[in-house]
Amino acid sequence: MLDAQPGSILVLHDGNRGIICTGGITASQCDRSQEVGALALIVENLRRRGYRFVTVPELIQEDS
Repeated sequence: MLDAQPGSILVLHDGNRGIICTGGITASQCDRSQEVGALALIVENLRRRGYRFVTVPELIQEDS
């Protein structure tokens, strides 16, 4: 479970470990379907808990 709190900034990485998905790289090395699926679950869970997503400028504006 994420330890999100009001005003939290979530930093998410796509998990490709720096692999550039061009010539010579297999499809399985560039498959990010698990990361995409996990992100969908994270967003869904946080929204259910009442969180909403805003840009950093919106977050700063709301905090003033």
